Amino acid sequence: MDDIHPIVPAQILSALTTKWAGRELVVMGRCGSTNDEAQNLAKQQAPAGTCVLADTQDAGRGRRARTWHSPPGKNIYMSMVLKPHIPPDDAGALTLAAAVAVSDGIESVTGLHPHLKWPNDILIAGRKVCGILTEMVADQHSIQWVILGIGCNVNQVEFPDDIRGIATSLSIASGTPVDRAALVASIIGQIEQWHDRYVAEGKGVILEAWKRHPNVLGHRVTVHPPQPAPDIVGTALDLDSDGALLVTTDSGVERVLAGDLVEEFSLPTGSP
Repeated sequence: MDDIHPIVPAQILSALTTKWAGRELVVMGRCGSTNDEAQNLAKQQAPAGTCVLADTQDAGRGRRARTWHSPPGKNIYMSMVLKPHIPPDDAGALTLAAAVAVSDGIESVTGLHPHLKWPNDILIAGRKVCGILTEMVADQHSIQWVILGIGCNVNQVEFPDDIRGIATSLSIASGTPVDRAALVASIIGQIEQWHDRYVAEGKGVILEAWKRHPNVLGHRVTVHPPQPAPDIVGTALDLDSDGALLVTTDSGVERVLAGDLVEEFSLPTGSP
């Protein structure tokens, strides 16, 4: 499944209906990391909504500095500069807002219904299709900027051995190539919508939107917290008012602020 619609900046811009998101668009053939490129632009006073896209990354990364596999010509590697007027302590919910936005963008373009895995992954049929990485520069009272990084497997059909059993792509799930430019424009539009609602209405609107999407709640999970804390095993119960995950265990309810989550699925026979 080849990408029949290469990313062309003019195609993205012509499809955008946003006021500020994506209006400054930098499209690169190759870079180390789109998050690093966006960070450099933010240091140079780039406006909110500035978006960096690359066809491939040499040093793409996910959470905890993990490598993000970034083959050329297939996927979306995108980072956006955000400057939300919210308290720094509330910035964690931006990751949940981004997950909602990306999920809505994917559904709009492909008709697929992604599953949200707390806090920053998007799955289809139990396999990862997208990861979100937010990096913030702030002081005690205000946010200078947030870099929102999105890596989405779009038209990739082959994966390295270490992720072959846990990764998928939109083209695999839908059975047809996906227009990357159309998907980028859709995601950018959804980011602006949910960002602006968050700033205007508070994080409660984001938490409720996240919970309305197919998600981890109600599933058996194992959470690997940052060391040296022990694993948390139980059922994902809810999100609290700060976006932390509440897990019901044999000894009570645990509040999880960070960690790697392994989710149990019961998939239909023959699911990809």
